[in-house]
Amino acid sequence: MPPFDPRSIVLVLLVVITGLTVQLYLTMRRQHDSRGLSWWTAAATCGIASIMLLLARDSIPDILSIWLAHVLIQAVHLLLWTGVRAFDGKALPVRIVAALLGGFAIVFGMIVAAGAGLETRTTFVSLCSAAFCVPVVRALMSDRSLPSRGYAALLLSAMIGVFVSRAAAAQYLSPGDDFLAPTGFQLVLLVLQVLLAPLWMVALLAMVGERAQKRLAEALAEQRRASEAKSEFLRRLAHEVRTPLGAVSGLAELIRERAADEKARDQARHIGIAADHMIALSDELLDLARIEAGRLDVDARPVSVETAIHEALAMLRAPFERRRMRVALSTPARVTLLADPRHLRQMLLNVLGNAAKFGREDGHVEIRVDLGTGGVAISVADDGEGIDVPDPNALLEPFARGIKTGGIEGTGLGLPIVKGFVEAHGGRVTIESAAGKGTKVTLFFPPERVQRQA
Repeated sequence: MPPFDPRSIVLVLLVVITGLTVQLYLTMRRQHDSRGLSWWTAAATCGIASIMLLLARDSIPDILSIWLAHVLIQAVHLLLWTGVRAFDGKALPVRIVAALLGGFAIVFGMIVAAGAGLETRTTFVSLCSAAFCVPVVRALMSDRSLPSRGYAALLLSAMIGVFVSRAAAAQYLSPGDDFLAPTGFQLVLLVLQVLLAPLWMVALLAMVGERAQKRLAEALAEQRRASEAKSEFLRRLAHEVRTPLGAVSGLAELIRERAADEKARDQARHIGIAADHMIALSDELLDLARIEAGRLDVDARPVSVETAIHEALAMLRAPFERRRMRVALSTPARVTLLADPRHLRQMLLNVLGNAAKFGREDGHVEIRVDLGTGGVAISVADDGEGIDVPDPNALLEPFARGIKTGGIEGTGLGLPIVKGFVEAHGGRVTIESAAGKGTKVTLFFPPERVQRQA
């Protein structure tokens, strides 16, 4: 009596392979790119069916169960080969697989029908299994980019060794031996096969995971290259445009000062306004390019928040007065931030400028500076029409604008630049808005940016 019951060993193999087959199927359903997985799932299903046929010999005619079970076993190897080629995006050897499987089924059927002994059947089946595994190993070794391919090839090479050993040991079989483990050596080979079969299925799953990770890394690298190229384009464009625009603005100012004709002076004024607008846009593009490239330099200095707000309001006095908007400033305490003065001023100008443009005419704007354990929050709230997008924070992305802007000019760069500047200081920005209820933009700075308060 062998120390292990061969049927129990095969039952364990059946349970393990069934679990791995389910995992293959679920992985195939989840993967967007499931090339190879469908063939491997079919191969594993054939393996399960072959084991069940061998275990059910008492209820199925012996010749039929033996013939069909071994045909399914060879289908496992051939489907595995097809799956590897599909995984690599190569032409599928469907006709070759069909011819090989059909040839095996015919020849083995003739051997079984002729009443050949266990020795002949085992030798033929084992040699065919070894031969059908060879192209699988070659296909796996054709691409070394995934480590698991080497492991899978090594496991299948070991399986080929098991098949060759079984064929060599077939001469010691006797007609009365059990079909699963007729001798002690055959039992060892069976145990090896039971161990190797699930391992190469695990290797296949690892291949799928590694391919997904590789493609994700490639996509991220491509996205990074595209972002860098875009940032470089914006930087070059801004630099190239800014210089001639500066000359245009200067010439327009010169014409306004020296031209005697009122119409010429008025046209020069419009030219100057347009040139200044384009210069401001080029400056925004430069800032955006630096932010996206991660090259934004922060020259941190002690800056009075209240003073910075008053300076920004002084620069925006004209639009606020033109629209007769009232501005209320609430500063519970004097706060000094460790920040880049230019960045802080630009943030306040962008946020307050939006309030001046999109707030309600004859309305009011409330500016608050709040201190807390979480740092400093500077909020600007207007009572305008609000932002008509599902998620107001989507406007923090470059070139995004609300659906209805009332014909007000804008580039969609102001808030993204604010976001970049705030994050460069370790903070964050949020937008709260509802249709007809105005908009509130809040800049949060972390506690380490608070130098002192009074």
